[in-house]
Amino acid sequence: MSGSHQKGGKRSVSQIEAELQAARDRLTKTAGSISNIAKPAKLAARGLGKTSRFFVSDSGELHPVRALAAAVAAIGLLGLFTRDRD
Repeated sequence: MSGSHQKGGKRSVSQIEAELQAARDRLTKTAGSISNIAKPAKLAARGLGKTSRFFVSDSGELHPVRALAAAVAAIGLLGLFTRDRD
């Protein structure tokens, strides 16, 4: 907890209510932050941004070696998943 308990003393009802309200407020703020961070659209946008920064430089030019490596990997995976399973 926040350490607001009085050592050896008793808290009044209003002090307890104030502490509970403060705890509720912190919990509400934390839950709101978590739900905002974990929204699927935000996660997808973040992932897309990271992916595009991997393939495109800050000046807007394509990194051809990275793009080629990704294409080769995708073709290889496609080949593994679609090959005949005898």
